[in-house]
Amino acid sequence: MTSVFLPDGLNTSPMTTPIPTTIFIADDDPEDLVLLEEAILNHKPSVVIHTFRNSDALLNALLHQSPDKYPSLIILDYNMPPTTGAEVLSVMKNNPQLYNVPKLVWSSSSNAEHIRACFINGAAAYFAKPCSLKEYEELAAEVCSHLKVATY
Repeated sequence: MTSVFLPDGLNTSPMTTPIPTTIFIADDDPEDLVLLEEAILNHKPSVVIHTFRNSDALLNALLHQSPDKYPSLIILDYNMPPTTGAEVLSVMKNNPQLYNVPKLVWSSSSNAEHIRACFINGAAAYFAKPCSLKEYEELAAEVCSHLKVATY
């Protein structure tokens, strides 16, 4: 907890400061990344979004983050090189510090085995990729419902 003090000792009680809400999105399709990012920011303008073009970049960023800087939410594409969303989830599942970070998968695939593998490996939700701007806005609202508010 960070202590905030007013001038001349007017208030010496500690106050909590909100940690910026951060979302990591990994997808190899730049258009999908931009559309989802814009839709989320329409719902939550104060959110900080970091995008990654492949699963290795996402995992590398997570491995180099201190746990207190982990994102509030992770969204990943199922069909993304070099590994699938289920494989990325499996790696994250083995990191106990990422256990409480909600992980969402989105994909153009509706393959039942893909969906099942994602849930087995810790996905909180699996979404079909939107086909219209309206659907992106609806998805963004659903995504934002998974955000946690953190304070330090």
